[in-house]
Amino acid sequence: MKDIPVIFLAFADDKDSHLPLLQEEAEDIFRELNPLQNRQHLLVYRDQHADVKKIYHYLTDYQGRVAIFHYAGHANSAKLRFEGQDADARGIAELLALQNRRQGALPEQQPLKLVFLNGCSTREQVRYLLDLGIPAVIATSVEVKDSLARDFAGQFYKALARPNTTVEQAFRSAASLAQSLQQFSPGVRYRGFGLEEEAEGFPWGLYLNGADGSPEARAVLDYKLPLENHREIIVWGAPGQAQAGPRLNERLVMSLFQEFSQSNEEIRKWKEFFGQFGNIEYKAVRAALINIFPAPIGQQFRKLVFGEQESVSQQISGDRLQQIVNTYDVLVRFLFFIMLSQLWEAVHARKVKNIPSGFFDEFEMYLSLRPTEVRFYNFIRLIRIIHNIFLHPDNQVTPFVRELSALKEAFEEGQAGEGEAQSRAFYEAHLFLEDIKHQMPVNSSEEELKSLCLQGENHLATIFTHLGFCLNYKLLTVKSIEYQKARFEKEGYLLRLVNQFRIIEGIEDTQRPSDLPTENRSVILLRDIQDFSETLSLSPFIIDENALTGTQKSKLYFFHHLERDSQGAPVFVYQFSDHLDFRPEAPEPATGRTIRVTGEHFPAVFKLFEHFLQSIRNAQPNEMIRYAE
Repeated sequence: MKDIPVIFLAFADDKDSHLPLLQEEAEDIFRELNPLQNRQHLLVYRDQHADVKKIYHYLTDYQGRVAIFHYAGHANSAKLRFEGQDADARGIAELLALQNRRQGALPEQQPLKLVFLNGCSTREQVRYLLDLGIPAVIATSVEVKDSLARDFAGQFYKALARPNTTVEQAFRSAASLAQSLQQFSPGVRYRGFGLEEEAEGFPWGLYLNGADGSPEARAVLDYKLPLENHREIIVWGAPGQAQAGPRLNERLVMSLFQEFSQSNEEIRKWKEFFGQFGNIEYKAVRAALINIFPAPIGQQFRKLVFGEQESVSQQISGDRLQQIVNTYDVLVRFLFFIMLSQLWEAVHARKVKNIPSGFFDEFEMYLSLRPTEVRFYNFIRLIRIIHNIFLHPDNQVTPFVRELSALKEAFEEGQAGEGEAQSRAFYEAHLFLEDIKHQMPVNSSEEELKSLCLQGENHLATIFTHLGFCLNYKLLTVKSIEYQKARFEKEGYLLRLVNQFRIIEGIEDTQRPSDLPTENRSVILLRDIQDFSETLSLSPFIIDENALTGTQKSKLYFFHHLERDSQGAPVFVYQFSDHLDFRPEAPEPATGRTIRVTGEHFPAVFKLFEHFLQSIRNAQPNEMIRYAE
């Protein structure tokens, strides 16, 4: 499978020297490129509040895939200004040059074609970039009006997005527009570091890494955005058949039923039961699958195959594609919280002696995400890093989820293009579902939606066959623990619980005796529902509001992002696991869908999260760990 090329858009404003039209530039460019993204010709990564850490993070994440890097904001001959700090142009240039280190590839086969620096007086940065082998750079020699910079960039990408339009043609189109609009007047803001003096001449230049008429120069001048679809279009049956409601879900449900019957005892018994009668009852199979999943995953799967919203469960639609992504995302987040919780336990128990610096970089990047950015984060990155920490020879950690070793092997084989077809399919499914989070279709045709939904359903089934081991672990909420000791009898405990599975039957409060205590008012994971000797608490990453408030039933929340209040104190924001909404255009979550944990609101959770952060941050890279008291 060929990787989708990435157009990397970075926009950085400055609160002390605000560029009011910068966000308009971001919207204009995205509007022109999004139709190509919807057809899966390319992927647009857009950061409207870029800072240095995120630039390094995502350029590394898209290593070898970035075709165009676009920066817009304040700049000068030596620096680019990102939110919060300036970045040395040489460092950014070296990072961009790493995109074109693909072994064995000819110069014209390297991914990065163009760097576009849409700020004031960036021409001096061109030398750094060309010396490092970047094929072409668009930069400015003078300060530029905010409005003119917006219009020039918008016209460039508008032209480039047209079929068979070259970089040279797009540049000439933008230059023509800019020349007709160029009017400097007092009081406007320029894309420089406070420069006030106006300059003559046309601001932009297209600088090439090759002599006039050379093959290298001609290759980049003639570069066009790709027209081919970089994902295989999956067609199941005739178009009319693909829209039938039951058939839409039967493929997914029945494939999971067959797969899980080999690894899950409850599903195996259902298969034997149906085998006695010679036929399988689809509705019973669907209910059985929903019931065995941990509740957060089961609720999302239920919406997909049995939901009240007809556009999700019974029709090809954008809503259905969104629900496919939501189901995948909740599954991956659930696994991430398991890994993060066990890492904390291992650090606290002094079983971890070596944590690489890469973990801290990635973890702090994750914590720095804005609310609108969390939905785009690839949690597989931290899952893999934490699992490698567990496997490090200096550490003494056996993963609570034992099946992760096989998953790691399959992922790495697929990433390398090696191993069995199943490994490659798993890696490709992961790529598809991560990419589609960035490129949810806007105004797509019925045929485009059909293709994306069918592909997404197929890839989701592949993910479930590899991550389905999660259903063999039982999720519980412990609401309270009562110590019991009668005269002459063995002491014990009465646990008041909520079983976080069997959601078709309804999640109700229950109680059971236990010889062992566990964590109170917390969400825990068990390998065996009858054995409390091996449990893993998922608090404070997953919390149950009803356990914390002492009310009936259950309401699970996932940690979503970290904020700071006006005094700089942390605010831990949680999102209701049953109503996750990742759409960029969605309004603020409705009342009851978020919880803001502070020192005054749910202080026990606040203290627990603070303790977690202190413990993790005290772990120094590649040194003996200092443990929090």
